[in-house]
Amino acid sequence: MITIAFGALLEGGANWATGGASVYPSGRGFSWLHADLLGLPVPVYVLVACVVAAELALRRTRLGHELLLVGENRRAGVAAGMPVARVVTIAFAVAGACAALAGVLLGAFNQNATLLVTGTYNYDAVAATLVGGTLITGGHGSFARTFFGAVFIAAVSDMMLLRGYSTGVQALIKGLVVFVAIVIVYVSRRREHT
Repeated sequence: MITIAFGALLEGGANWATGGASVYPSGRGFSWLHADLLGLPVPVYVLVACVVAAELALRRTRLGHELLLVGENRRAGVAAGMPVARVVTIAFAVAGACAALAGVLLGAFNQNATLLVTGTYNYDAVAATLVGGTLITGGHGSFARTFFGAVFIAAVSDMMLLRGYSTGVQALIKGLVVFVAIVIVYVSRRREHT
């Protein structure tokens, strides 16, 4: 709920500051961010580097283990003497930094910044996370699996776009995919615990 509330606050502030209009950069300083390097766009390399770094940090650092424990059971983290507030604050800060980086890369690709597309990206981010097997309740997750979830959602979206499906049909199919993924993850977790 904090994420949704703060996201609305930021979007409202940006809308107020820009008057709801798209913002265009005055120079070409961002052009290298959407250039190709060895046949792939620069954002692909940035994405892979972020996923690898985040997955290693989650699996091999104390903060990563604390993050998983706090996500699994906050009360257990408090009982174990963990700095729960610090762990949650760091998680939000890292998520915010990643969102800012994604915004810069998206703005460089589109050569403008606009508030008109935020709803679809929010839904796709949640869908990629769920399809990747991360539980909404927390404690179980993987940046690598979320990456593959994002690739899957992007592939489904691109296929539907190339087939000429309407926006409503695309939303319906993506919703169905997310629902099936949630059911599969839930059933597999129940089997693990029985």
